[in-house]
Amino acid sequence: MFSMFLMNLKHYAQAVTFWRHLEDLQIDIFGDTNPAIVNTYKQMGLCFLAIGDRTKSKEYFAKCIKVLDDNPIDADKVK
Repeated sequence: MFSMFLMNLKHYAQAVTFWRHLEDLQIDIFGDTNPAIVNTYKQMGLCFLAIGDRTKSKEYFAKCIKVLDDNPIDADKVK
């Protein structure tokens, strides 16, 4: 994924642009509470943290936690 490539190069602001496009697509397809979006929220949080925008970073990490809280994993089904 190109956004991960940009993150590896430490081009975090550019990576956010691509993560936002992916976020929009995932929300359109799955909604904003589907577990499919957790990694996108996490990666965006990491980018904002690297950029120094702690407020945005915290916002995206909170979104990630909310999705995980709203979709608990049944440990018996995970093997």
